Amino acid sequence: MNCVHFNIDQHTIRYHVTWMGIETITVNDIQVSKKLSLPKRKHRFNIEISGKKEAFFITSKQSFSTGLITVQLFHNTILIEEKVIAFNFSPVHKDELKHPENSSFITGLILTFLSIVFDWSPFFIFIGLMCMFNSLCTTSSNMTNSQHSEDTKSID
Repeated sequence: MNCVHFNIDQHTIRYHVTWMGIETITVNDIQVSKKLSLPKRKHRFNIEISGKKEAFFITSKQSFSTGLITVQLFHNTILIEEKVIAFNFSPVHKDELKHPENSSFITGLILTFLSIVFDWSPFFIFIGLMCMFNSLCTTSSNMTNSQHSEDTKSID
C-alpha cells in the first residue's frame, strides 16, 4: 500500500495514492480530500486543535527517475513534516496471477496512449512506461530462468 501517516495532536492524517494517481487524504479515518495527482496540487483541510479550527494542507511531488513520492504536511504555510514513499507502479489484477507480464504491458500501453491523446499529466505517461518496462523485465527474467533450468537439465 502506498500511504504515509502523520500524527498531529491526537489526530491521524493519512495520505494514500493509488497506481492510477488518485490521492486520498483522511483525518481520523474520515475522508477530507480526494484528487487526481497533478503538479502543484494541494489538499486543503481543517483540524480542530484546542477548540480552534486550524488550516492544514498536503502537497506531493513525484520523482519520475527514482519512483519516489515526497509528501509534505503544512500548517498554514509552515512545513510540519515531510515523508517519502516508494511507489509500486504495477497494478494488481486477477489476470496478472496467470500472466503478469501481459496485463501489466497492456495496462502500461493503454495509460501511455491515453495520456498522450488526451494530454493527461506526465505522471500517467510515466506510470504507463513503468508498467511496460516492468513487464518486459519480468518476461526477460522468466526467459532467462527457464533457459537456465533447461541448461541445467541438459548437463545432468
